[in-house]
Amino acid sequence: MNAFFYTGASGLGAFQEHLNIIGNNLANSNTAGYKPTETRFENLLYREMYVNTETDPTEGVGVKAVDAGLNMTDGSLRQTNLPLDFALLGHGCFFAVERAEGDVYYTRDGQFQMVSVDDEYYLGTADGSFVLDQDGNRIVFELDDNDLPITDGIQEQIGVYQFANPEALLPLASNLFAQTNQSGAPVSLVEEDGGYRLLTGSIELSGVSVADEMTNMIIAQRGFQFSSRVVQVAQEVEDIVNNLRQ
Repeated sequence: MNAFFYTGASGLGAFQEHLNIIGNNLANSNTAGYKPTETRFENLLYREMYVNTETDPTEGVGVKAVDAGLNMTDGSLRQTNLPLDFALLGHGCFFAVERAEGDVYYTRDGQFQMVSVDDEYYLGTADGSFVLDQDGNRIVFELDDNDLPITDGIQEQIGVYQFANPEALLPLASNLFAQTNQSGAPVSLVEEDGGYRLLTGSIELSGVSVADEMTNMIIAQRGFQFSSRVVQVAQEVEDIVNNLRQ
């Protein structure tokens, strides 16, 4: 009976986690370059079944939601015609950005802007991070005769980095990703070598399919309801057994 109860209880936790992931994906359906998180389910524990066979079959007791990684499929493009908007196409390819504290992270959001520091203009992101070139250095704008930044030629300076297992990157706030042991180390690429395309005046849209996420939400809600019913029935059966003992 305990296995019956805990199977239902673990299902409640697993489907709640799945709903949380779906909610986060839906919240970022309009975030440029966002890569949705996927979920899979696994058994918590296997035990031998009480059957008289030579093979000793096992059964799963309980379930858990497991982060299956990121969906790195290239998103659709939207043309903006803005000189500092860049769309990056290529599996496992990212822009590298340096935060103010010096930490380096990675993103697919190519909506860049100018960041002014000590009378110099750098290519940066909306939160003030610095976009890096292929050598890991900040990209500085040259100035014209009127001391205005020159945007021509910036595309050739932007660094692109690729991971062997990008699905294992760690998602962070501000649409950033952090390197992990499973993702491998980033490798700097050159466009002439192939493997990616960098387009000016366009941005990559979110990789979230609202229709798919809504379908997943309905399935997760139904699973949550079934798990709740399992817990309720387990409790009712336990009450009946206890009353019979009296």
